[in-house]
Amino acid sequence: APGCADAHWLLARIAVDRGDYQDEARHLQWMIDFARRAQDGDRQWYAKVGLAYSSALRAVDVSLAQWQTVFEAALPDAHPGVRAMICAWFGACAALQSDFGRSVTFLMQAYELAWDTGQIRDAIRNAANLGDGFSNLNDHQSALDWMQRGLETARAMRWPVSIAISLGQTADVLRHLGRLDAAQELLDEALQALNPLGVSRSYAITLEYLGDLALDRRDYATALKYFGQLQQHADTLQQFDFQTSAWRGQAHALSQLGQVEAALKAAHDALALAEKQQDAFAQISILQV
Repeated sequence: APGCADAHWLLARIAVDRGDYQDEARHLQWMIDFARRAQDGDRQWYAKVGLAYSSALRAVDVSLAQWQTVFEAALPDAHPGVRAMICAWFGACAALQSDFGRSVTFLMQAYELAWDTGQIRDAIRNAANLGDGFSNLNDHQSALDWMQRGLETARAMRWPVSIAISLGQTADVLRHLGRLDAAQELLDEALQALNPLGVSRSYAITLEYLGDLALDRRDYATALKYFGQLQQHADTLQQFDFQTSAWRGQAHALSQLGQVEAALKAAHDALALAEKQQDAFAQISILQV
């Protein structure tokens, strides 16, 4: 039974890379069933946190309502590997609510626990998300340090998806620092690595970074193309953070292309969604547009 639980965990992670979150949920539920038969509490927790993480990306308020009290009670006595995942969930939820200081605090714990328990892929993801958090706090040097730490580990492991995620987020920090050509090179490499996974969250993140880079380059037609593709991915994945970014980016590009009415509609749609999700950071970006 523990081996079957582990097999479903692996299949769930593969489903995530493919952008198939319904398949992920099925495998995680099967993992819980097999772990319960084996009376293995740790494996049950792994699956539950996996379900919670995916739900947070779709509706963070719903995920918090369902899991926050449960995880707060479990956190002190949980296995270090489980604690790493719970801390990563708390960090993700805080970031989705624009509380980046709280997010960084949890993600640092998640990174250390994941590294110490041999969850290297999760450690790479946590390093990349830490970089994103510091970037949103306008501490771009700390952001770059964390991004490079994750990228070096990913390259050493030769994992294409982890490399691509680290490349994309490093590129976005370089964009903030005004190093647009260097950012473009990294994003081109990331997109090439992710082409086989064109419906994944990682691919969608890269589209968002490419769109923002095109806006900084004042290449508004290209930006509109990337944000239009991001909109399609957001609808497929049903993840609100991409939906708000897609509408925000399209509104910006359309306004610069002289399509004022279409730009206003996109901006209002983005703002309504960001307000519904209580995403203050997104609201500020949209209001600026």
